[in-house]
Amino acid sequence: MNSFEEHSLATVAELEVSVRGRDEENRSVDSKFAVGMWCIIGLYLFATMDGARFLSWQAAVYFVPGLYLASLVFGLGSYLLKQRLQQTALRMSPPWNGIFAGGAGLVLFVGEPVVMYLAAERLLRWAFS
Repeated sequence: MNSFEEHSLATVAELEVSVRGRDEENRSVDSKFAVGMWCIIGLYLFATMDGARFLSWQAAVYFVPGLYLASLVFGLGSYLLKQRLQQTALRMSPPWNGIFAGGAGLVLFVGEPVVMYLAAERLLRWAFS
């Protein structure tokens, strides 16, 4: 084994320890992001949808249990998906692991709010129909 391979293996091992050490923080950040996006999306949809009112039982159902469910479903789902993608990236050789991790992170950053918007819109259309 040459020195480059030894350095790469040491770097990957250090990266694994670093990533695992921030699990609780990452879980919290993903949950807060999901809750924040759910609120922003809800405010936008209630302001723009016909027949939607902030002071209604639908708004109470959307915001009160919806915040907890968004944290659980979207926050936890995002966290688990990121963990799986990190494990996949760690198995790749440099520089592909960095390219894969950056691309996957960008797709998740854009994709999660889109999926949340579609779910919230469908929920509100069902509630106001």
